[in-house]
Amino acid sequence: CLIYIYIQKIYIMKILKTFEELSIDIPSEIEYEKSVQYNKIEYTFLMYGFEFKVYFKKNYFYVEDSIYKFGNYPDDSDLICDYWTRDFETSENGFDTLNISNTSSLKIFGYVNKITEDFINEYSPSILQILHISQSRYRINKLFLDKLNIKFYKFIKRENFRFPNNPITLIFKENLYEYIDKYNKQH
Repeated sequence: CLIYIYIQKIYIMKILKTFEELSIDIPSEIEYEKSVQYNKIEYTFLMYGFEFKVYFKKNYFYVEDSIYKFGNYPDDSDLICDYWTRDFETSENGFDTLNISNTSSLKIFGYVNKITEDFINEYSPSILQILHISQSRYRINKLFLDKLNIKFYKFIKRENFRFPNNPITLIFKENLYEYIDKYNKQH
C-alpha cells in the first residue's frame, strides 16, 4: 500500500512539473532582425541553433460584383482595406525535422506571437490572417492570441473550406466586424 502511494505521488509530481514547464507566455521583449519590402515584412530570430522567419505579406480586402474577396486588388472593384497574412518557417525543411521538446515548441510560439504583437502595434494592419496547419496548432495559437497586447482588435476562427483540417484565424480592427461578418456569411 505504501509503495502504491509513493508511485502515485511521483506520478502526480511529474504531471505538476509538466504543467509548470508548459506555460503559455508571450515574452515582453525579444531580439530579432526586420526586413521591410514593398508588400512583405520579414522578421528573423535565432533559437535552439535554428533560424526562424516570421513574415507578413500584404494583400487587400475588396468587393467585386457584390462578393467580398481577399487578394490582389483589381482596378474595377471597391477597396475596403489592407489585408495581411502571417506565416513562419525555419531554416530546416520543416518543423517535423526539429527535434525539440513541447516546452521548446511553446517558446517558439511565444516568440512568433510576440513578433505578431509587435507587427500589429507598429503597422496597424486592418486584417491579419493566420493559417494553422492543424486544429491542435490552432488551439495552441489561440492560447497565445488571448494574451496579445493589442487594442481595438478582435479575432475569430474561420473554417478553411479548401483544407478543412487547417483552420484560419482572422485578427481584425473592431470597426471592420460588419464586413467580416458579411464575408463569413457568403462562404
